[in-house]
Amino acid sequence: MGKKLIGVFVLFVSIFMISTFGYAAPTEVRLQGNQLITKKSGGKATPYIIKGITWQPATRAPATGLNPSYPLQTIKYGYFDSAPVSAEYPIFSYWLKGEFSKYYKKDIALMRQANINTVRVYTDLGTDPQVYNAILDEFNRNGIMVIVTFSKLDILNGSYMKIVSLYRTHPAILMWCLGNEWNIEYFNTGVDNSPYGLYPFMSVPVPLQTKDVANLAGAIDSAAKAIKNADPFHPVSSALGYRPVIAGELKTQCYPFGRGGCSIGSDPTEIRPAITDLKKYVVLCPNIDIWGLSVYRGNTFGDLFTQWPNISSKPFYVSDFGVDSYHITSIVYVGPDPTSVVGNKDEFKQWDALLRLGNELQRQLSPKGRCLGGFVREFNDEIWKVGNNCYGLAGFRRAPYDNNSHNYDSYDTGGYQFGLSADTDSINSPNEEYYGIVDANRTPKQAYYGLQRIYASFDNSK
Repeated sequence: MGKKLIGVFVLFVSIFMISTFGYAAPTEVRLQGNQLITKKSGGKATPYIIKGITWQPATRAPATGLNPSYPLQTIKYGYFDSAPVSAEYPIFSYWLKGEFSKYYKKDIALMRQANINTVRVYTDLGTDPQVYNAILDEFNRNGIMVIVTFSKLDILNGSYMKIVSLYRTHPAILMWCLGNEWNIEYFNTGVDNSPYGLYPFMSVPVPLQTKDVANLAGAIDSAAKAIKNADPFHPVSSALGYRPVIAGELKTQCYPFGRGGCSIGSDPTEIRPAITDLKKYVVLCPNIDIWGLSVYRGNTFGDLFTQWPNISSKPFYVSDFGVDSYHITSIVYVGPDPTSVVGNKDEFKQWDALLRLGNELQRQLSPKGRCLGGFVREFNDEIWKVGNNCYGLAGFRRAPYDNNSHNYDSYDTGGYQFGLSADTDSINSPNEEYYGIVDANRTPKQAYYGLQRIYASFDNSK
């Protein structure tokens, strides 16, 4: 009788889920040794390799848009002050999340054709069930799973739990990710630079409890524990920035890379976090199941795969990696600051680098290695970035609205984020507006077809 009652209850819950949400149950995701195992409702448990892309579909910023606080009011967009303490941050966040609905159908179809099976988003899809369910349903129909990333702000104010409660039963969810390169953003600064981090000139004071990276690690670990208590079906990951020091690099380059890239008053020999620091952060977060590592070392992963066993026994994925499709040929400096660049589009450079990185990654995939896969950055070019405060690209702080500048809706050659290397090496001087495997109009680049080929080969690497 007891078993019959349980069966009736399960049937009732399934009918309720289907009628209310359009799906029966979440995908069960777990670790088995070095392998990620997924089990769809009614299906078999199967090993899962991440063939991923990062996705932030915002492409061009409009000159004007709605005020989220006063929906009938039209206000200036274009350039956003997107630091979390800014009064404009809610407007920037509102616009950013609204772009998912605009592009998801076309983007997801292109992703499927490129053999992509996993997407990592840097922000949630909002709290409107008609919106986030439509997007997640489309991913599910196309056989693509999603990792939702929560920002430091989400973690510190606790808003991540609402998203977990809303999304956790959807079969498109693969896992959660707490933070993005948070160890680098807080390393040796004592300030929160921006929602994307890494810009000393944009530093703003933050509450004392967030200044110490160890305290942030504690907040991340507590969040991981809370999520796992609320959602037993999905692992919790966290994305660190992997920026180990290269021999001979300490005195000549700081973080960010290149000339003029060190924070004021800092010692260049102390900027880059070392491998020992990564191990410290990992130890501080025992509730993290899987680690993500953001790796930008040109067309190679360097010592990543040999060093990770010295950091943790847990499996990891490469949370973002890649190369842009713009080649810098010359740089003009005024003092320590680059003021302009000359160059050209170079899709072959991006294609070649992705093939090299993909082949390197393939050799390290689980179960032979500890790597669960990776995410190429990124799906589409984001040409809104130059001129916006949180990026400060090409020396721009905030372009005025009345100078006829259209940095926010057109390509810019000065979209470098990390500073520039003195030798104009375009691999080490990435243009932030040219990272996509499709351009701003969603036309595939050479890298799109290269990635399609790489991910097809992943299926034969077991």
